[in-house]
Amino acid sequence: LTCWWLTQDRSIPIYDAGDHLQAALHFHQLIQSGDLLGPFNYNSEYPPLGLLVGAIAAFVGGVNVASPIIGENLVFVSLLTLGCYQTGKLLFGPGAGLLAAIFVLGSPLLIAQFHVFMLDAPETAVVAVSIWLILASERFSKVKMSGFAGLAVAAGLLIKVQFPFFVLGIVLCALVRGGWRNWRGFSTFTGVAMVFGSPWYIRHLSELQEITRLAGTSSGAVA
Repeated sequence: LTCWWLTQDRSIPIYDAGDHLQAALHFHQLIQSGDLLGPFNYNSEYPPLGLLVGAIAAFVGGVNVASPIIGENLVFVSLLTLGCYQTGKLLFGPGAGLLAAIFVLGSPLLIAQFHVFMLDAPETAVVAVSIWLILASERFSKVKMSGFAGLAVAAGLLIKVQFPFFVLGIVLCALVRGGWRNWRGFSTFTGVAMVFGSPWYIRHLSELQEITRLAGTSSGAVA
């Protein structure tokens, strides 16, 4: 659907979609010039992971509007489907997993988000994967699965700063329902999330107050 849409759409990317696309192509230029840490050091209210997917896709499909969008779809539509299917399967069986995947892939809002280069749909995909892995950790009793859950949360932290709000509830529920006893699993979860998710925030600590303010603004300039 996205590939077909890109052959028909002649509009110019503007507002957030245009800003994100421009940043992704800028990251592409930085990497191409040999500045591999450029995306990490780039001053922005948005962490770099989602933008890096678009930047890397431009190495395959060229510098244009379509390449970053298709690259984002390949990575995050797959993760979204995986997260929803596995969550439904874990809770109610394979049939429920299939229905969950069909439902989320048929969501008009998500379809529209995946037709442009935005970070909200990738964030949604990583939320789905994080919820699946947190549930699969069985209240952090499975240390290895807790580590994978922490890695997923770290990825989400590197896509948008609002990400913690979407997984905080399920983490608290797991802890309240006995997860607090499984200190090894929970320590692994938080440790992996912090090790991989915090370096960008530490690097931009001096700008964190402004980043937080912009992330929470209700204006149309930032989303």
